[in-house]
Amino acid sequence: MKRLAAVLILAICVLPSFASALTGVVIAEEAQVYADADLDSEVIGVVPGGTKLTLSKGTRGEYAKFRKTRIKGKIGWISSLDVKTEDEIKKLKAKAKAKSKGKPRSSKGPFADEEKSPERDEAGGELFVFTRSVGLAVGMADYKESINGGDYSANLLTYGLKLTGTDVLLGGALMDVNILFHYGAPEYYDRLSVTKPTGFISWMDFNLLLPVMMREDSLIGIGLGPLLVLSNMSASDSNQTYSMWALNAGVTAEVTAGVRFGEVALRLDGKYWFERQTYRQLQIALQTVF
Repeated sequence: MKRLAAVLILAICVLPSFASALTGVVIAEEAQVYADADLDSEVIGVVPGGTKLTLSKGTRGEYAKFRKTRIKGKIGWISSLDVKTEDEIKKLKAKAKAKSKGKPRSSKGPFADEEKSPERDEAGGELFVFTRSVGLAVGMADYKESINGGDYSANLLTYGLKLTGTDVLLGGALMDVNILFHYGAPEYYDRLSVTKPTGFISWMDFNLLLPVMMREDSLIGIGLGPLLVLSNMSASDSNQTYSMWALNAGVTAEVTAGVRFGEVALRLDGKYWFERQTYRQLQIALQTVF
């Protein structure tokens, strides 16, 4: 438990210092942030002019255009007329400065004749970090277990479902959710049973994901979250057969990297699972954006 507490404290104190994002600046006197990309949707916050925000690169909206952003831990939408990325601001200021050479100084600001930013076709024009992906995962776990005072380990094949992105489980949160299985008893049960042992192990982790590096179509992040491990093993001695059920709780710490190719995403994860024993898992997943 001391080691687990140390991991949690380290993650809370250190990980935020690594986060980086595409940022923008509110250019209006104040701007409203909506729950959806629609002027008729609920207003979840108001930000004053000059505020820096995390933004998606593309825009969304049938008539008015919006960029996805995050405010007070919630995902929302802000009008593209009220906010500009730092690169757009630099370009517009440079353009305004070039036009002003040899001409009377204009009373209009650098945003008076703003250009519409291009939209991306794939994944709704969003940064990879904002997209939601679902798909199949397969990996190898260095599983460890204590039985009757002895420590045992085995390499186990894991496979299952992986969900990644915002709003996949908790509203507005960037999460990585994995539901994985291994069917069959670990090989060391062969030495503990007089008949062929059977069973399964299921891991369910729900990790809050913190980006370390973000690009349009790639991401490196660190995750931390709760873990549930459900298992059942059937073994026998010379007298009877035993069915051993167990449900354990723990914590997952992971490093994840992903890249997007149009509507397909490929992710690689390295994990430490902390429960009754501490062990590692390496996993690869092929997902589709939804």
